[in-house]
Amino acid sequence: MSARGPDPLEAFGELVVKRKKSNHRTVRLRLFPNRYEEEALFGIGLACASLWNEISYEKRQVFFGGELTIEEG
Repeated sequence: MSARGPDPLEAFGELVVKRKKSNHRTVRLRLFPNRYEEEALFGIGLACASLWNEISYEKRQVFFGGELTIEEG
């Protein structure tokens, strides 16, 4: 601990470890972007949503097509 208080990165690291153990899949961040950054982040969000939906659609097609196999590793 420094003279100014606890290290925020250390606290964040502890939170990440705690979340990994609890099997939660939600990460919340509070951002204060300027206009340019906001547009960039919005574009990244749209790209992520598009990829997620595409992968989910492909998995759904495989499942309902009867091609789903379970691999043991």
